[in-house]
Amino acid sequence: MKREAPAAHPAASPKPVPRPAGRIATPVRANAEPAITLAPSLLASYRLRMNGQDGEASLHWERDGNVYQLRLERRAGERPLPGWRSEGRIGPGGLMPLRYAELRGERDARATNFRRDEGLLSYSASSEVLPLPADVQDRLSSWLQLAALATPGRDVVLTVAGTRGEPQPWRFEWLGQEEGLWHYRRAAQAEWDGTLDIWLDPHQHRLPVRLQSGDPEQHGWRLEHVETPHP
Repeated sequence: MKREAPAAHPAASPKPVPRPAGRIATPVRANAEPAITLAPSLLASYRLRMNGQDGEASLHWERDGNVYQLRLERRAGERPLPGWRSEGRIGPGGLMPLRYAELRGERDARATNFRRDEGLLSYSASSEVLPLPADVQDRLSSWLQLAALATPGRDVVLTVAGTRGEPQPWRFEWLGQEEGLWHYRRAAQAEWDGTLDIWLDPHQHRLPVRLQSGDPEQHGWRLEHVETPHP
């Protein structure tokens, strides 16, 4: 007599994974291949308040195909202040700096070299040579990279290199909309490096229209946009 095969037992349903209580912010990372939104070339002017003194600043953003240059110039009264310059390429994930410099006039006072072909990071002010994180930004390119990755309701995490030492993760926390602007805050990284607040205008190519680091009346600065950007 032919023996019947035993009936198959139905597969057990997978147990649901418990979710932790409370809100968990899902950060956007620069290497997560989000939709990238970069402004066209523009020149934006700002009022500067730094250490209790008034001044002015300008942000020059130039893009030509897959290359860019970004430059911040500042002046307090008649006195020029050190500027910042970032230059590099534009890829699917956004800005890819090749060189960042802190400027004294037209001279590079300190610089960071992003040696992407070698996968290395080096500095003019230090003999350190470090591995280059794929998504690393500099202190100035991080402003526009944040704008490119910004999504209302979500934090943004960038890896940022200074002019010496290991690159550090910068987490920009979403603080909400204020008068139509998107407000992000990065916590203080050290005693000498205060919080960094950035307000982006979604109606002006997500331009950073207000920035504040620390207390502009003591040991910090604030930038307030005063002109409509133009190509």
